[in-house]
Amino acid sequence: MLGAFRPFVPADSAGPGRHFLRRPLPPTLPMTNQIEHLHVACYRWGTRYGVEYVNKLFSMVGRHLSGPFTFHCVTDDPSGLSPGIVPHALPANHFGGNWNKLMNFQADFLGLRGARLLALDIDIVIVDSIDFVRERPELDFIIAKNWAKDGRGNSSFYRLKVGSHARVWEDFARAPEAAIEQWHGVNRRFGDQRWMSHAIADYAFFPEGRIVSFKEHCAARSREWKLPFGFRLTHGTHRKARPPKGASVVLFHGVPLPPDVMDFACGRWRHAPFVAEHWR
Repeated sequence: MLGAFRPFVPADSAGPGRHFLRRPLPPTLPMTNQIEHLHVACYRWGTRYGVEYVNKLFSMVGRHLSGPFTFHCVTDDPSGLSPGIVPHALPANHFGGNWNKLMNFQADFLGLRGARLLALDIDIVIVDSIDFVRERPELDFIIAKNWAKDGRGNSSFYRLKVGSHARVWEDFARAPEAAIEQWHGVNRRFGDQRWMSHAIADYAFFPEGRIVSFKEHCAARSREWKLPFGFRLTHGTHRKARPPKGASVVLFHGVPLPPDVMDFACGRWRHAPFVAEHWR
């Protein structure tokens, strides 16, 4: 069956449901109008991203999300995952690019029908509290705003009531190659985001300024001039990239990746000391 899942079950485990992290809610976090238990899901396959991306994401969520949550990783290789992460086998007939993430919209994704799922890309950096993701529980779908495309969402960070938008997956699964051909984006990488914008007529956005782009909002880009014979002149790399005040999540889309700028500048991209502080 297309997109069917089975959990990786560790030998010392009674089942994946036993793996979850519980943290007490602080007294300052009101219990009214909040989602009490969240499921957090990410994907990792292939060799571009090492297992440390998932483990660091799990650690960042643990530091910056109050209250109980279960952390899931859908992967083709569960080796090296931190204890407490629930691994799920990526179906053998999975898709390239980011299309795999559309499986989140399956009617009973991971057996979680009706649960609230926070879907995260593994190359994000969380720098402050993300407790805002528990707010507005009446919404079935809420997403980060895509600053590059007005009115669209960014699939690096969204929350979904599992099963509420099953047609997003069902329509895609009926003719995946046709959908990929029409909505593939650049190098088949951003198609899931374009498909979601096409398939979901109306959705809400997370609070303005909480989720930002490293490239667009962190003063990360040095000035660069193209010179003859393929040379480039870069100015301003001595300055440091930093997230704007009020930001909780920094999205790293494309190049550079967090470790590229953690200790030094990377080409035209400035050194970002906040990555070393928070990406751990």
